[in-house]
Amino acid sequence: MRKASLFILAIGFVTILASCKKKDDSSKIISLEFKQGVYEILENEDKNLKKELVATPDGILENNKIQWMVSDESMGHFDGNFFVPSAVGNVNVTASVQDKSATCKITIKAVPVESISLEDIEVPLFRDAPLKITTIPEGISLSRISFFSSEEDIAFASNGIVQGRGIGTATIMAKVDDKTATCKVSVYKKSVTSVTLSQTSHKFGNIGETIELTATVTPSDASMPNVKWATSSSSVATVNNGVVTCVGSGTAEITATADGKTAQCNVTMPEFGTVTDCEGNTYKTVKINNKWWMAENMRATTYSQNNSASKDITIKKLTKGQVTSYTPCCINASDKSNWHDTSTAGDLSNAQIEKLGYLYNWAAAMGYENGKSVKTTPSGNRQGICPDGWHIPSYEEYSALKTFIEKTEGHGTGTAGKHLKTSDGWFKDGSYYKPADDAYGFSALPAGYYHQAWVESSIYEYRLDIVGRNGILWLKDVIAGYPETEADSFYFISIEDEVSRGGYLSVFCKKSECYSVRCVKN
Repeated sequence: MRKASLFILAIGFVTILASCKKKDDSSKIISLEFKQGVYEILENEDKNLKKELVATPDGILENNKIQWMVSDESMGHFDGNFFVPSAVGNVNVTASVQDKSATCKITIKAVPVESISLEDIEVPLFRDAPLKITTIPEGISLSRISFFSSEEDIAFASNGIVQGRGIGTATIMAKVDDKTATCKVSVYKKSVTSVTLSQTSHKFGNIGETIELTATVTPSDASMPNVKWATSSSSVATVNNGVVTCVGSGTAEITATADGKTAQCNVTMPEFGTVTDCEGNTYKTVKINNKWWMAENMRATTYSQNNSASKDITIKKLTKGQVTSYTPCCINASDKSNWHDTSTAGDLSNAQIEKLGYLYNWAAAMGYENGKSVKTTPSGNRQGICPDGWHIPSYEEYSALKTFIEKTEGHGTGTAGKHLKTSDGWFKDGSYYKPADDAYGFSALPAGYYHQAWVESSIYEYRLDIVGRNGILWLKDVIAGYPETEADSFYFISIEDEVSRGGYLSVFCKKSECYSVRCVKN
């Protein structure tokens, strides 16, 4: 009895499988053909060819889109499943569904013309316009109509379209079979009133970068719509039919001209250079608002022998290791083994990581034996760890940079950080990230910072945190009235378009903590 039950179950299971297979097969087309091999239609007749298809299984055409192809598109086209003829003659039409196809021949026959008429029109110079043609019956193919012009240098007609070639009046004649009609075509100049461009300014980030400008001429049917392009400096940018290519540093004006009307787009490529420190490290530099800035973080661990501030420090080689005091010290931010947390640094590329450079406490950045003992801002430039001829920026210099970007350049208050940060590499996790554009080539990086972090109870440890999210740059300033253990800085953070003065949670930063250094040229 048990075996019999199992046998019945097995038969039922096979039946179910067969039923499923049959159901699946019903969605697969088996065959496709037209009811006839040849169809005759009139030139003014649209033909629903879907109704002429036979497919297996029945009804499959309702659930599948038919792909139509016409062997000669000058003879007609498809509007949905309707073939719309546009000439007299023969053409092949193919229908495809899934992997099956079928082809038929369409013979398009001419309709006897009872009459034809034309209306007088006006056409702008150098523009095209359709002739206003009426035939009885309607739908006569344009290919059957011949067109003639009394003055081809003023107006030329073909296939139902007239071209304005010169100012004046011409007579156009249309002939189909033995029926004719004429009209007057007046050609006039329609002046351009304005030209506008899709962009009015652009800052390139790299040599070889391109943008495509679109020129809009008003009115759209003006007599001279062709736009001529020009550049004020081919050594900065070239232009070809609106495609602008950056070829060098500087500023250029791209001009689009049509019928004496112009529009301009100012393009700029930052001026880049290099500087080498006393250890042989070479850094990219960029000129912004007539000042040269380092576009990379400092990587030196040795003070230049030519440093006029070296008398303030007895060591030439910085100590690399745990920061526990206000004596000069630094840590390698490019060394992943120093990172306390890697969760925010996943978007940094290897090339960016190599440029994170060193993080310096304030004494190391400034070149003092003991940073805590310095209670006033040094007068004049302070070279510190910078290369010869360069110095640690002051708040005034960073403030001027910020003002130039936000006010002089017109980007708006609170946007300098967006335009100074690298366009990628910052922590990308919802609200923790705002994309930047590095419009000035400054390329601020999120090197994090080395600080004293709370562990538990009264236990603290120094560690490198928030690589990929924050970047802090030392300033030389000590603020009167604030503790001698603090100094000034500029603070970049992934969630802000702003660049802030001082630390993220406090007004100013602890001198014992380690931040990045960007130098400015004397």
